Amino acid sequence: MGKEHYILDLLFPKKCAVCSNILSSKDKGFCHTCLEKVEYVKEPKCMHCGKPIEDEKEEYCQNCKGKKSFIKKGEALYVYNDAMKKAIENFKYQGVVENSQIFIDDLLEKKGSQIREKEIDLIIPIPIHKKRMRYRGFNQAQVLAKALAREMQLDFDEEILLRIENTRPQKKLGDEERIKNLKKAFGLSKDAKKRLQGKRRILLVDDIYTTGTTLETCGKLLKSIGVEEIYSLCLCIGKDY
Repeated sequence: MGKEHYILDLLFPKKCAVCSNILSSKDKGFCHTCLEKVEYVKEPKCMHCGKPIEDEKEEYCQNCKGKKSFIKKGEALYVYNDAMKKAIENFKYQGVVENSQIFIDDLLEKKGSQIREKEIDLIIPIPIHKKRMRYRGFNQAQVLAKALAREMQLDFDEEILLRIENTRPQKKLGDEERIKNLKKAFGLSKDAKKRLQGKRRILLVDDIYTTGTTLETCGKLLKSIGVEEIYSLCLCIGKDY
C-alpha cells in the first residue's frame, strides 16, 4: 500500500492550493510560504455569522447587529484574504477540484467537533444555476458539502434547494441590490417537504460568505416548510473591520 501511494505521488504530486507549487512530504495542503499567508478565523468573532471582529468586547459584527435571521449560527474556516482568493479561484474557476480535499481536511480538523455538537440531520449545498454548472462543470458548494457529509457520515441532499434564476454575482452589488438580486433566485423542489421529513437540524454549505444574503434567502425557504434549526458553514468569510 505504501509503495502504491509513493508511485501515485510521483505521477500526481500534490500541489499547494494557493500557488500550485509541488508540496513537500511535510506540507499539508499549503506550502510553507503560502501557509504563512493563510489566515484562519479566530476569536474574537461574531457570535452569529462567525466573522472576525476587531473589538473583543463586541458580540456581533456590524452586519448582524439587531438583524432578524433565519440562520441560527454560522461558522467559517478561513479569512477571505489575498491568499484564499487565489486558492478559491484555483478551485472554483480553474477547475482544480482536487483542492477540495485540502479544504475538507482543514474543515474536519478545525470545525468537525462544532458540527457534531449541533447534531446535524442533513447537509445541503447552496445551488448554482444550470448555466453556471454547464460552464464550470461543477458546483463548488456541492463538492464541499458532499465530501463533508461522506467524511462525517451525515445525510446529504442537493435536490431540495433549486437555483431558478442565473443572477449577477453578489460580490459586485450593494446590500439592497443583493436582496433584490436574490428575491426570486432560489426555490424548493416539489418534494422538498417530503425529503425533509424527520430532518430538524440542517447545515447549509457555501464557499464564500459576504453579507449572508444568499444563506438568509435559502434559510427562509427552508423555514417556510418547517425546518426547525438552520446552521451555515462557509469556507471563507471577510473581516468586519
